[in-house]
This record gives sequence, structure tokens and C-alpha cells, in this order.
Amino acid sequence: MSRRLTEAALRVQPASFYYTLSYRGEKIGAAVSAMDTLPAALIADEYYTGRFPLGDSLVPVTARLRSGLTRAFRLTTMAFEVSRNGAAARATATVQGDTTLLITDRLSADSAATHVVALHSALLPPALVAVALMLGDDAKVGRGERFVVFNPMDRKPEAHDVRIGRDSLFTVVDSADRKPDSTWAVAHSDTVRAWRVDGDTNGISAWVDRDGRVVQASTPSGLLLQRTAYELAFERARRR
Repeated sequence: MSRRLTEAALRVQPASFYYTLSYRGEKIGAAVSAMDTLPAALIADEYYTGRFPLGDSLVPVTARLRSGLTRAFRLTTMAFEVSRNGAAARATATVQGDTTLLITDRLSADSAATHVVALHSALLPPALVAVALMLGDDAKVGRGERFVVFNPMDRKPEAHDVRIGRDSLFTVVDSADRKPDSTWAVAHSDTVRAWRVDGDTNGISAWVDRDGRVVQASTPSGLLLQRTAYELAFERARRR
């Protein structure tokens, strides 16, 4: 496992992808997923802005998750922030000596609660499970791995058994043009081969490209995340 994680880290390419989030056919927000490579670290950023289902309502939400990893693909730090209906929650997690996870919940500007979790294996952030799976070895249908994932919502590590499912082709918008009325329209689309991630996915049906980056994901409740051009994701979100 350690060897495959290191090989996956060496194959990571810096890139940013943009997404629209829809709920039961209505566009409700936009997201970006970015990876950056440094000489001694990997940085992953996930950001969402828009609305999100809460009970029978759609409430304004912004969320950001930043993860730092070693070049051996081991989580070292994580910072999580979510703002919902004007109320913000913040948390950080730091791996100490590969054996301890120090989690701090920021309850307010001058108040925090800290607790410690013992670690028995390397951790990954949720968004990089598919990256580790796809880049750790050949993209062979049926190949599986077990990863220990830090869930920032529950504040605890969880073991996930995932495997590469069947492949399919998706048409993905990769650029946009501004129309005379100042709105944006599709300029160009391309075909992307993607594989379904099967196993312990918490009910999410995710399709990822050869590098493990999400092409499309959906939930039984009606949420649909789709890769698109930046302008079509974020410019439309800003106008709402």
C-alpha cells in the first residue's frame, strides 16, 4: 500500500476542474477542485458556493476544504470551513508523528475544542481516494484498495474499500464563449473516458478520469455534480 501511494503521488499532475451542482434538475451552485504540486508536498483545495438541500429547503452554503499531503501521499494537515445561513463552523486536523491526529474545532473567534485520535495507518482526504485508486496502478476494472479516510464532517477516520468499476464515455464542456447579451454559452466539448468508483462510497455514484479526478457524481437524493467550463459554473452562480 505504501509503495502504491507513493507511486500515485509521483503521478499527480497540477490541475483545476470546475463543476455545476444541480438538485432535482435545478442548478444550485458551483464547485472547484484543485491540485497543486510542490517540491515536498501536495496541496488539494475543494470549494463550493451556492445553495444546498437542508430538510425541505435550499439554504445558502459556502464550504472550503484544504488538505496538505506529503510526496508519499500521506495526509499531514486539513482545514475545513463551512458557512450555512450565516453561521460558520471551522475545524483543523494535524497528523503528528504518523500516530496521532490532533483535531481542533473552532467554536468561535476566541474558543476552541481539541481532541486526539490514535492513528494506525496513513490518512487520505475524501476527494483524493479516487486519485490514489486510479494512479496507484493500472486502471483495471475490478482492482480494489482499502484506504483510511478522514471525514471532516464526522471528525473521524473511516476505512473505505473501493474498486474500479466499469468505464464509459462522457461529453464534457471544456470552454465557453460570451454571447452578445453577456451570458455564457458552450464553445467546445470533448469526450472523456471515465471509470465508476464502486464499493464504500456512502451512496455516491462517482465517475472519475484516468487521474482520479471527478467527471460526474450523483446521489440518490437528486444531487448531480458535473464537470464544465469555469464560466458556465461560476459566472452563472454569481448571477443568482
